[in-house]
Amino acid sequence: MFKTLTFCFFLLTLICSLSFIFPHSSQAAFIKNPSNPVINIGTNETWDDTHVWEPFLQFDGNNYTLWYGGHDGTRWAMGSAYSVDGVNWIKNLSNPFLSFIPSDPQEQHVHTPTVIKEGTLLKIWYTSSPDDVSNFKIEFAESLDGVSFTRHSTPVIIPTQAWESQGVANPSVLKVGNTYHIWYSGLNGGSWKIGHATSSDGVNWIKNFGPTLQPSLSWEGNSVAAPSVILLNDVYHMYYHAGPTTPKYIGHATSNDSITWTKDVVPILQTGGFASWDTNLIAAPSVDRVFNRLKLFYSGHSGTTWRIGVAEELLPVPYYSQKDPLWANDEYDDATNWANPNSQTMAAVGCAVTSAAMILNHFNVQKTPGNPDTGLPPKILTPATLNEWLKSRNDGSYRNGLTNWPLLARMTKLANNLEPTSPKLEYFASPSGTLSTIISSDVPVILNLPYPSSPSNTHFVVATKVDGGTFSINDPFYENQATLDPYYPTVNRLGYFKPTNSDFSYLTLAFDASVSAILKNPNGIPVGDTTIEQPIFDQVNQTSSGAEPLKLISLKQPPSGLYTLELSAPTLQTFQLDSYIYDNEGEVESETFTGSLVPGISQKLYLTIDHDEVGNSELMTSYDLFRLHIKELYQSGDIKSKTVYNKLLYEANKVEKMSKKGPTGVRIRLEGVLVYIEGRQIKFLTQEAYQILKSDVQNLLAQF
Repeated sequence: MFKTLTFCFFLLTLICSLSFIFPHSSQAAFIKNPSNPVINIGTNETWDDTHVWEPFLQFDGNNYTLWYGGHDGTRWAMGSAYSVDGVNWIKNLSNPFLSFIPSDPQEQHVHTPTVIKEGTLLKIWYTSSPDDVSNFKIEFAESLDGVSFTRHSTPVIIPTQAWESQGVANPSVLKVGNTYHIWYSGLNGGSWKIGHATSSDGVNWIKNFGPTLQPSLSWEGNSVAAPSVILLNDVYHMYYHAGPTTPKYIGHATSNDSITWTKDVVPILQTGGFASWDTNLIAAPSVDRVFNRLKLFYSGHSGTTWRIGVAEELLPVPYYSQKDPLWANDEYDDATNWANPNSQTMAAVGCAVTSAAMILNHFNVQKTPGNPDTGLPPKILTPATLNEWLKSRNDGSYRNGLTNWPLLARMTKLANNLEPTSPKLEYFASPSGTLSTIISSDVPVILNLPYPSSPSNTHFVVATKVDGGTFSINDPFYENQATLDPYYPTVNRLGYFKPTNSDFSYLTLAFDASVSAILKNPNGIPVGDTTIEQPIFDQVNQTSSGAEPLKLISLKQPPSGLYTLELSAPTLQTFQLDSYIYDNEGEVESETFTGSLVPGISQKLYLTIDHDEVGNSELMTSYDLFRLHIKELYQSGDIKSKTVYNKLLYEANKVEKMSKKGPTGVRIRLEGVLVYIEGRQIKFLTQEAYQILKSDVQNLLAQF
């Protein structure tokens, strides 16, 4: 049986918890999951029916794996579990994947795994010992499937210095470039410290002399141990456990060189309250960034049993002001093209891009990816650099200066290509009535608000949380307006981002607000969200910026196929249509089309959308579609005569040229084309070709 709580990191003796009063910490707070413990002990007579502890977290962008130690009342072994949400876990049926070696008295316990995946190979470092008190060593093994492991013949790290004379344990391994780094615990005289070593192969290690981290703060007592080290934006972060006599706290330290560390003066996590599952001890953290947040898995002790729980970093939404002197006078977008002379700065109309910078920083998108086409390098993300990046793109904003929100999803994918810890985000737009539901799930939301003094204009803020019926906001212009009500009684629309690893496809059509439009999918069913986007209000001068409203049709993740856009207007007018088609990788195809509309006549445009390859997507007129069908039908053999093929192409080009000069004679010419097609059935056209070409000409006739 597991007779005592004496174990790898401390000589754990049950004592009463000491009370400490800590000042406020600048380190982001962690909150324990209410579902804790997320991994419990196994059923009777199983390998982990007495204790589970010392987790190690891996996240591959979609799924979680947790490697951990389990105790059956006699020995420690190691197993794994899987999860899609980090809370609900399924233990591997092949557990334990590593256990004691009966013939080796020095390897009767194995525990505290840390794992690196290199290609298809899993490399694992772990602790072995003859008992659960001392003489710890660090071992190494490899596996192709996570089930069968090949052990290295000898320990890879053993005690060689006085401060670690009673054992080395708890490896935490990172590979940085071609160098492996290991941080580990060393025991001497009942005191634990943390050491560091490097290796070119993960097996042969060169130790730094002396411990790299040792107790120095009152709450750490005489031991610091069980390091978990991650590298974020070129800074090493170490999480470790400590306590006056037994581990009661999780601490945090940072380093620029992996050796010299600066500690937070207060712990980031401590034992739970009375009668909780972790009321007695808290130990053995494992931390990794999952999209925008740090997940901290740890071991908790109730007084009788070790179990595993999780805490999550609480990230506030940072505040930026569009009036900040660092960017207040920067030109917003290309505002000289659409705004009044006094309404062209970030201070005046930069609320949308400033709100976007708050959201992106909240999700830990810390750099803009640059633009090789313009020579713009990657830069630290601020409202200024985000505005600069959007200006470097042809699709950065719509022609009235409104931010192209789906493009920001594309930007996060590009940022992820440069820095894998930067999350890829998917954009969602939603009616205002869903605000409570979305923000209650801890997702900050960008709000499009009708500006009270000028409701035909708009302002953007970030809603950060809800408490009862009160919504907290970050207003990029009015720093002191901390709640939605009473300043903004209504909301037009809302947008938000969520981490994703899949589909960035999006279709946006922007055109004159006076134009009526219906978008139909390949089955002829109307699709897409249609909105009127009012221009951004000039907050500095308290006036309209001078931009015109736009009508947008948006369709998230459109399936591939031929879409029809039907346009109409109540008066004779010209119009401009801007199309933005993003494929599932976020690549864009953008086009601008200008034309004229006649009252009572609907003009059709066509969009071929390829969900997987935007280079195959295209905006076409009815004439373009007619020509495309003629070419495709000839290539397929459905137009059987080259003479007929050439005649049809000639007529398509001739009718289009005539239509640009006016409607005179166009209808008569089209009716002649229809008669020509009718007379070429069977002998020169298959039935399929006849039906397609007839439909194309009838669509053209409907416009005259």
